[in-house]
Amino acid sequence: MLAQVLIAREENEEALKALLVSLQTLTQMGAAPDAQAVAGILAGWRADMGAEPFDALWNKVAGQPLPDWLKGQGMTPEQFIAQAIGAARERRPEAEQFFAVCERLAGDPNAPAGLRALGAALRRILSGDADVDLSALPAAWADAIRAALDA
Repeated sequence: MLAQVLIAREENEEALKALLVSLQTLTQMGAAPDAQAVAGILAGWRADMGAEPFDALWNKVAGQPLPDWLKGQGMTPEQFIAQAIGAARERRPEAEQFFAVCERLAGDPNAPAGLRALGAALRRILSGDADVDLSALPAAWADAIRAALDA
């Protein structure tokens, strides 16, 4: 919780230090679900901040290369948006999985605000709502949603 307060206050170095200590402590204790939650906060923060500034912060604070699990080996938010909307539009079976992910993201109090807003917006779009307010999203994500809806 301390890290999230520090993130909100843009005290990024202290926030990252707190998250790293939490991650290390929880991992050593064998508290895997809690360690995964901290890892999720880090991944979400990186997505919100952007890879380049986050990676520079990581190098400065951690003094080591960014771990592979944090490099976003999966989809970018823009890819996720396009695939989720495409799956819903084409009524593919994986649309339900995208909806479930969006629902979890929108309701996760540990997720950064931008990711919660993305989850909420996509959840509404996947439910068929054509008039969704995108103003709480980063411009790139709002543009990706508009492009996917116009495709």
